[in-house]
Parts: sequence; C-alpha cells; structure tokens
Amino acid sequence: MIDTEGSQIQVVDHGAPSSVKAEDESIWLFTTQKFQGSRPFTVQANYEGFSEGITVGDELVFDGGMASFEVIEKIGNDLRCKCTDPGLLLPRAKLSFWTDGKLVEKNSELPTISTKDWADIEFGISEDVDFIAMSFVKDANAIIQLKSYLSDKSSNTVNKDGFKPNLETHLIPLLAIKLEESSSEVKEKSAPLSSRAAHHSLLMQVLSDELRCGIDDIMSIELNVCDTQPSCLGGGNEEFIFSGRLDNLASSYCALRALIDSCQSTGDLSSEHAIRMVALFDNEEVGSDSVQGAGAPTMFQAMRRITSCLVHEYVGEGAFERAIRQSFLVSADMAHGVHPNFMDKYEEHHRPELQKGLVIKHNANQRYSTSGITAFLFKEVGRIHNLPTQGNLALMEIKVELEELQHTNDQNVPLLQDMAMPHCPGKKRRL
Repeated sequence: MIDTEGSQIQVVDHGAPSSVKAEDESIWLFTTQKFQGSRPFTVQANYEGFSEGITVGDELVFDGGMASFEVIEKIGNDLRCKCTDPGLLLPRAKLSFWTDGKLVEKNSELPTISTKDWADIEFGISEDVDFIAMSFVKDANAIIQLKSYLSDKSSNTVNKDGFKPNLETHLIPLLAIKLEESSSEVKEKSAPLSSRAAHHSLLMQVLSDELRCGIDDIMSIELNVCDTQPSCLGGGNEEFIFSGRLDNLASSYCALRALIDSCQSTGDLSSEHAIRMVALFDNEEVGSDSVQGAGAPTMFQAMRRITSCLVHEYVGEGAFERAIRQSFLVSADMAHGVHPNFMDKYEEHHRPELQKGLVIKHNANQRYSTSGITAFLFKEVGRIHNLPTQGNLALMEIKVELEELQHTNDQNVPLLQDMAMPHCPGKKRRL
C-alpha cells in the first residue's frame, strides 16, 4: 500500500543540525523572513503566502501530526503560535493548516498529489502495489485524476510489454458466480478416500452428473479445461477457419480420415504388403515427455509388437529394424502462413502461403528429418494426386516430436519427411 502525503507547505530548516523538541505551551514564531543559522523558537516557511487566510485560533500541524500549534497572534505574514501537542520538529517538515478539524481552504490552490507523491506512485506501480491511499483530498477531481492516470499506465504497460498473467491466480477457471450446496446429498459427509474432500462440492456434483455416477465413486481426478466454442468459417469469402487447436488437430484429422478412407473394404488391403499406421500424440506444448507424448516409447513399442506377431520363424533377428528401414514416415504439423500484417517477420524467399499447398519443411541446422530423397518422394506423391506443395527453409525453428521419439528409442530412420499445412500465425494451441 502507498499513502500519499498531499501538497502541504514546506517548512525550511529551523537551523538546528537535527530535530528540535517543541514543548507543551511553548511559544513559536513562524516567519517568511530569510535568516542564516538558527533562532530559538523560530521556524521559516518557504512559501510567501503561507499565512494568507489564516486566523487566530487555527491549527498548524507538522508532518501529519508530529506536533501541533494554535495560532495566537498574526503579525503581518508571520504567525505566533502556542504548542498544543508537543513533539519533534524535523528539518524540512511538512506544514498544514486546519480550522475546526477541516483543512483550511487556502491550501486548495496546491495540488492534492504533490511531485513527491507522483514519484512514489510511479515506484508503487513498478512494484505492483495494489492499494493507494490519498491524503488531504479536497474534491473528487483528485481521485478521478489518479484513477485516469493508473488506467493509462495499465493500458500502456499491456500495449508495450503484453499481458503477462499470473499463472497461479489469473488462470483459475470460474465454476459459478455464487457457490451453494445444491442438495442434501451434496452436504453428506464424504468418504475418506474420495476426491470429494479435496474439491468443492458443486464441482463434484457437476462431474458426477456428467459421468452418471455417485460422487463417492470418483476416486481421483485429472481434469483439463478447454475452450468449447465451436469452430466456424469467416472472412469475406468464408475462406478462413476460426478454431482453437488447429495446430495440430488439422493434420491429425487428415491422417485419420485418410487411413479410414483407404481401408473401407477388405479388398483395399488384399494386396497390401505394408502396415498402415497413424500415431497421434498429446502434450507437445509441455515438452512431449508425458506418458502419451511423442517422447514416450509408445509408438515404437507398438510397432515392435506388431512386427513380432507377423514375422515367421525363418525371418530371424532384426525383423523390426529391417521393417523400419523399409518404412516411410511423414511427420505432419502446421506451418505459419504469411500474415499480411507481419510480412517483415518472414524471410524473403521462405514464406508459406495460404492455399498454395502443403509445406515441405527443411532446416539448415538439420533439426528436421527432411532430406533430398524424402522431399522428392513426397512431391511425387503430391504430383500423382494433384496436390500442390511448397518449400519452407526454417533456419532456427525446432521440430521436437519426431526427433524426441527417435532419440528416446535410439533409432535412425532414413526415410522421414516433415510436412505441414500453412495457417495464420498466432498463439499455438494444441489438444
């Protein structure tokens, strides 16, 4: 929290090297006269009109209450005062005038927020202070001014640095506006081993209703929240797809759809000597190292088991390795298509274009699996089926799924191909 001081009249050093004690009922002279050194029971104000509008009986308050004085006589611009609340008078103290418990109107020409206050507020903003208290507020305009200033600072910070949410507090899902126990069943004491004790009863009720089971039947929860807004087409010609998790549900859908369409009848596989396989992985955004991620050995374990089931005794050792060498694997992902507003973010001769075909990804640092041989084979497949392709040389981009899978299983698959479908760049969201 920050508490502003407000604009008060500044008192010049009373001449002593440190603080001076004002005793009860001692008489002091407040003057605008210039003098060097110190004078007994005398302080000097740096504001020529500091006594204008002040009358006998008014109160002078030092530093918000360190000491108080009553005006007993007015001599020109000077004031003779009696100490009514003893205390220490600090060098360069702040002085304010009060009448009947209210700030004297003469101070109204001074701003409510002083230069020092603004500096303190700036520091508070940089330190994420969440509460600012204002002193000596004369009207609502001062509050409006501060609120407007804070709003502008907040907008400028977001526009300049981007929105940086607190991942612990800002992304908590909202379950309801008002949480109420929905039924007597919810109010019953939960079983000791149930997840019910660790989560709000309303959440447990919602889950049990969806699962059509009792609350105490839910023993553990692994719950992921995602956007359920349906996808739609947009743009003047409805040529844009607005959808979450396009990267990489699009390639997943196409791969699965192709596998299904190519195996609609038993005759489709009657002369097939290879195994058609699609592998879909989760959790790329957190590193692909989960149990269901591409870094897990799941796919190679499945391929090894399939090979073991199909080979005959005469094949001998190395059947799985030979099968790998004779296979062709396409690592399908999404490519960032050129966005008209960010043309300068792309290399001049390597700009994937929307609706110009599948992108064959290359990487100068050999981070992709594409080679001259695999690129040629993929282009030939596209040419045979009238599917346009385009190249993309990524100098720094890193592709992780297949490389992690290869590294984990110590495999070296020569016939690999990285391809992608172009889409507009943005925050990547993956299922």
